[in-house]
Amino acid sequence: MTGASGFIGRAITRILLDAGYGVHAIVRPESQHSEWLDGRAHLCRLHLHDVQGLVTALAECEALVYCAGSVRGTSTADFAAANVAGVQSAIEAIASCDHAVDLLLISSLAASQPNLSHYAASKRHGENLARGAPNRWCVLRPPAVYGPGDTEMRLLFHCIRRGVLPTFGSANARFSLLYVDDLARGVEAWLRNRATCQQQVFGLDDGHPGGYAWQELADAINPHGTVRLPIPRGVLRISAAANEFAARVFSYSPMLTRGKVRELCHPDWVCDNADFSAATGWCPRVGLADGSARMFSSEGG
Repeated sequence: MTGASGFIGRAITRILLDAGYGVHAIVRPESQHSEWLDGRAHLCRLHLHDVQGLVTALAECEALVYCAGSVRGTSTADFAAANVAGVQSAIEAIASCDHAVDLLLISSLAASQPNLSHYAASKRHGENLARGAPNRWCVLRPPAVYGPGDTEMRLLFHCIRRGVLPTFGSANARFSLLYVDDLARGVEAWLRNRATCQQQVFGLDDGHPGGYAWQELADAINPHGTVRLPIPRGVLRISAAANEFAARVFSYSPMLTRGKVRELCHPDWVCDNADFSAATGWCPRVGLADGSARMFSSEGG
């Protein structure tokens, strides 16, 4: 599995190991996060562009779960290494193996709207490459994923727990969510049902019909009530432009960019897990109220 040391990758590794699978965890040689990995996994330190290294890592494997990804940056190149070129390297490695290796690409619901941002376009590009895998392939498109160890959704959930509901874009926006362990169990379900999932793209969500409206999100996380704080799109754009400028000056990869603002303000980030459930029997176990409570109780917050 690539991306094994990330927020989602760690959860997938743990769930697969608990289910009895052997996991070869691929981590960049310079990664500072390998100590977070489950000690039961076999650690493989190599770069995603190292095709021969990937072939060696796959020698005893029946499947490759591609979970590596770039989520920060301002240009196409910032996202291409992990979201595009890495997928291509994985496909080349699979083609070079002397046995069949199935590919599961953990993509993103953002890939359904590739014109919104460089990130979304890179995810769609990676999906298009995955379709050229020599053996069976499958793509999972989760929506926003949250849980213990998450740094992207935590701030929003923390504000809601404190009684403030920041909102972006349309007041009628709707979005799906997914708890990280349910995504991980989805990967395990794919492994058990690869034959019925081949050459398909699946959405995954937590089973809440039609996704969440802003107030539904707030009520699930904080039933005691919140005060809505609309953040105008213009403010987000100005903040994003300032952040992009600072990123160029101080050489860091920003999360808030003008592309990310377009993503945040998109009114429809709803997906449906019905097809994946029919193919695998997988069903989400953790709803938003329970998931947000677990997220903070595990962190002592």
